[in-house]
Amino acid sequence: MKRIATFLLLSSLLLTAAAQRRPENWPKIEKLALEEIRTASDNILVAFFLGPDMNKVSTNISEWSLNGKPAISIDRWITPTWRDSFGFEHHIYLKLDEKLVQGKEYLLKTPHGDTTFIFNSREIFSESIKTNQSGYSALAQKRFANFAIWTGTGGGQKIEGDLPEYEVFEIETGKIITQGVLTELGANENSGDFVYQTDLSAVPEGGPYMIEIKGYGRSYPFGVGGVYSQRLAYISFRGLLHHRCGMEQKQPYFDHDIRCKCHTQVYDVKVATRPEFINIDISTDPVIKTYGGYHDAGDADRRDHHMIAPMVLLTYFDMFPNYFSDNQFNIPDIFDENMNPTGQGNGIPDIVDEAEWGTLIWEILQEPNGGVKAGTEKVGYFEDSGWEATLDKDPDPYGTFRIENHSTTLAAGLFAHLARVIKPYKPERAAVLQDRAERAWTYAGDSENVYIGHKLNFLVQYYLLTGDQATHNELIKLAPEIPGFYKENHQGNPRRVHDTNVLLGAHFFSYLVQDDRPRDPSVVQYFEEAISSVADWRIKELEKNPWPNGTSEPNRWWGSQTAQGQYADPILMQWRLTGEQKYIDAASQLMDYNQGLNPIGKCYLTGSGFDRVTDPLNHDSYVRKLRGWGPNPGIQIFGPGNIAQLLEGAPAMIPALETLPAQRQWFDNRLNVSGSEYTIPESITFPSVIYTILSGGKTWDRKTIPFDSLED
Repeated sequence: MKRIATFLLLSSLLLTAAAQRRPENWPKIEKLALEEIRTASDNILVAFFLGPDMNKVSTNISEWSLNGKPAISIDRWITPTWRDSFGFEHHIYLKLDEKLVQGKEYLLKTPHGDTTFIFNSREIFSESIKTNQSGYSALAQKRFANFAIWTGTGGGQKIEGDLPEYEVFEIETGKIITQGVLTELGANENSGDFVYQTDLSAVPEGGPYMIEIKGYGRSYPFGVGGVYSQRLAYISFRGLLHHRCGMEQKQPYFDHDIRCKCHTQVYDVKVATRPEFINIDISTDPVIKTYGGYHDAGDADRRDHHMIAPMVLLTYFDMFPNYFSDNQFNIPDIFDENMNPTGQGNGIPDIVDEAEWGTLIWEILQEPNGGVKAGTEKVGYFEDSGWEATLDKDPDPYGTFRIENHSTTLAAGLFAHLARVIKPYKPERAAVLQDRAERAWTYAGDSENVYIGHKLNFLVQYYLLTGDQATHNELIKLAPEIPGFYKENHQGNPRRVHDTNVLLGAHFFSYLVQDDRPRDPSVVQYFEEAISSVADWRIKELEKNPWPNGTSEPNRWWGSQTAQGQYADPILMQWRLTGEQKYIDAASQLMDYNQGLNPIGKCYLTGSGFDRVTDPLNHDSYVRKLRGWGPNPGIQIFGPGNIAQLLEGAPAMIPALETLPAQRQWFDNRLNVSGSEYTIPESITFPSVIYTILSGGKTWDRKTIPFDSLED
């Protein structure tokens, strides 16, 4: 009977959710308003409106004029937005018969009211200038901004005549820092525009700065290094903290008192690893107390591919131990027996504490025989029961998946890795983890079809932990397969690491950067060959693209356009090995893309930049937005390039989404699932460590807020 009752409750909640998902039931922007006059070029003016309806702005050209003269043409880009309320951004592009004149006063007449302005290209914002709106890395010696004219229904436009000059100036003093002439990079099919570039290499650490394109307009503010990069690293790293499962989210470790603990118990049902197979009887099924791990995207499931998060964290600590410290990211690291935070400052670097939290759930899901269950989940999603309650109010029971060989072998390497890293701080804890690693590998390590990445990771980490020569001998035999295998599989979707042969640097790179155990020269050669070949390949891929995107193939998987951290990963590893400047330059450029140096000019990481994501598919963010706090910070969404899943009732846009070039196929709305969702392994973890490296590993003084007087 309890199962029938649960089904009826779920059916009722699904009907409620269907109504809540319809845009007509969302809180809306109340009326149309002209927000800003912008430019797209020296003869294309942009009237930027916010309003409740997609078709609210008239594009009857006879109703528009500038100083009494009609426009030559009118185009539009209308896209959904959800800031404080749901509505649409209206970008209306007016092409003029003459260039805008510096210092001249203009009267713009529109069907929705008139406005006057004085044109000053140092003061008027140009949508065509794309920068890293948060913080370029001061470690890089090559930094750029792009310029590309795009007019929605009018498409991309080339610059007519001579290429314009630009100046980079310091906002506070007006001092010119560097200047030059735009460089043409050419047309780009994936973005549908003609791309030009400004060189920011001579801009020193500091800021805030702006770029002025003479006669065209200016950029968003930006900074270089220092507090700008440090704040970006802080926001990104804490994306993991905001996704912790089984822990309260309250001050002083969070910016607000968000919610209480969630999902602290699950039913031990041991079902197949698909949520539709979960079948729970709350009257008879045993209960497990659970903490640790992460919610994934809008869901509260904890799946075994989440083990990639602590694997990557621990690998980056091995790579750059001096870049990470205790109290670096304001995370709690002291808990009572019920995992309630009681303090911070345990003397262990925050990155290791975060890795320990990400590992904890897999310890809990390990059976005495060594096998590790593949995660926890339920049927459906919490958003099905409404978007106005935080995840601690989730009413439905969760169950465990059964033990799988792939989850067990993946956990074996993770347990060994954490045991080695944490041993200097907690030797007794390390011993427990070593025992877990040994039991897990004994259970599944000799099973048929153990994935090469899982085996490689265990052999590397167990040898580094124990110095066991038999394990080392197995690693020596496996090493020749790695260069070809790594290159072949590097571009694979990291969400499939748990059950396929996708291979990451985190599976083996620790071997190259440790000094506690002897290294076999042949293993070193094979591993270094793997990293160098993929790093150089990634740089060539970067150089082919006028936008600093890591792939010229836009639709390989959800999020492949913004998987910049994954593309930068082998490049940073090669920088760690060689110290060559070209590698840190390339990694920095890749990470600039998600901070606004992309065709849309969008910061795809929540909480960062000026034109930022406002409606990610993240459940707790809905409540935060209703309270006026904005979405959870540190969420790197999937972004453009894949529109496979648009939920029923998803808003439309102009031009139609499916007609746009790949790097523009995106709008800011939770019903755009394949564009607004994300995952823990690729979307959150890689940026969290890479932005920290690009910041130089410094700790952000949270009293010093960059752009404080400039941000909206």
